[in-house]
Amino acid sequence: MNPKLLYVFYSLHAGGAERSSITVANYLAENKNYDVSFYVFNDGMTLKSEISPKIIIIPSEKRISKNPIVAKFQNYFQFGYLLSKSIKNKNYDIVIAVHEHLPEFALNVWRFLNPFSLSKNKLVLNLHFSVSQFLNTRDSKLKLLFHKFIVRNRSKIFTHIFSISNSIREELIKFDCNKVTTIYNPINRELIRKCSSQPIDISINKKYFVTVGTISERKDQLWLINSIYDFLVANNCKLIIIGRALEQSIHKKIVSFIKNNKLEEYILLTGELENPYNLIANSMGLLSASSYESFGYVQHESMVLGVPVVTIRQKETSEFYNESNCFLFERHNKNELIKNLEQILESKSNVESIVNSAEEYIKEFDTNKICSKFENTFMNLIKSYV
Repeated sequence: MNPKLLYVFYSLHAGGAERSSITVANYLAENKNYDVSFYVFNDGMTLKSEISPKIIIIPSEKRISKNPIVAKFQNYFQFGYLLSKSIKNKNYDIVIAVHEHLPEFALNVWRFLNPFSLSKNKLVLNLHFSVSQFLNTRDSKLKLLFHKFIVRNRSKIFTHIFSISNSIREELIKFDCNKVTTIYNPINRELIRKCSSQPIDISINKKYFVTVGTISERKDQLWLINSIYDFLVANNCKLIIIGRALEQSIHKKIVSFIKNNKLEEYILLTGELENPYNLIANSMGLLSASSYESFGYVQHESMVLGVPVVTIRQKETSEFYNESNCFLFERHNKNELIKNLEQILESKSNVESIVNSAEEYIKEFDTNKICSKFENTFMNLIKSYV
């Protein structure tokens, strides 16, 4: 009998966690004959076209209140209730919560509602951010307490946790989560290169840089444009910001900043794009000001395309990024960031050296190699409770 897996997503927006999970699921469904299903709570389906036709997508029947405060709490509990209702008695071998705390919490609710229908050793968490980043919330104390509850319950709820970096694994062990395996994200080089060759349907009359990610305080696009707009104007360059407006307040501030400083010619907001690769491939470099990265999926995708990466120097990503494969700067260090951009414009030999090193490094994340590691771990988990 074929192994039966269920991936639980909050949405299928164009994020690194979602893309990497789809890559693994496609591999298992297409090459290893796994029966794979996706349960998706939110309506966001940007990545639907990348999903294998062999994978079943189970839609949510959610009803959200018009009151935003009620809706926020409703999300948490309704996700778990509807998950329980939609897939009751399906007998999945393994259920995988992907990335965000909402799928994780939904499985907690599911366990509460169905204490006898789901074996504890079937639950797996695929974790894409560090504990310290998760707990470093700038929201209410109530949300912080909720995050701590989630972290401390992981070892009780999940039989196994996949971490995408060794730094995440080390943090989890401190919270008594010992059943942790580090498996890096697979990078589908063939798909990325294929998508990058498609024509660009945006009119661009300048050389440009790109930054990719949901528009939010954590991704820090507002600081980025505030820091480099003089550089863009002086060098007649453009910055293209790709990503959906996760936080409307930040999006409005960015739009106002562009308008107030008459920067429409130099900064462009595209919104979320199913295929950002053609824009990335033709850019002078990918910029990231986000200090909430654990792997940096789009940074690795850019390396595949031979595009120089400029990103923050931080502990969580030190096992991936160094001075030989990308340009690094300290968080909120404008001068160091500008120096890196100047090097990209002026030092062709330095850029070529970094790009060549990055292209060699990226081979470590070969799809077949990484997906085989997931398959082996899944099979061991299934055998352990048969």
